[in-house]
Amino acid sequence: MPRPLVVLIPLFVLVFVALACTGASGPTASPTAGETATREPEPSPTATGGSPTAEATPTSAATTVTAVEDLAAFLKQFHQPFVRQRCLFNAAAGQLDCGENGVFQPHPPLEGESVHCDLLFTNDQPFALHCSTDLSVTYYAIAP
Repeated sequence: MPRPLVVLIPLFVLVFVALACTGASGPTASPTAGETATREPEPSPTATGGSPTAEATPTSAATTVTAVEDLAAFLKQFHQPFVRQRCLFNAAAGQLDCGENGVFQPHPPLEGESVHCDLLFTNDQPFALHCSTDLSVTYYAIAP
């Protein structure tokens, strides 16, 4: 009888260590960066965790947006707090896909790596894009 215990005890220890290393101990997963809250008033595919897909070619229906020169004066026009919604940058086309809120063509174009852009809202209306790269931070005005 001692022989089966000698074999079973190391086997149980190995199974326990394997389960502990794979994280199969229960629901302890933490949220990813894509699961953070974005725009609250009207759920969209991007606000609920899904993401619109970026196309590989430029979209002719893209709205051209221009960089804001006097940021302080520009932001004073709008009521705070601002609500943000993440947009996807299509590097091949140089465009921003903001889901149901449209596709935007920034001018001047975005340069650098790690492009991250948010569509800014006030009173449920988009008014600007806030884009950051490893080189710069730029605000683009959206014409009403």
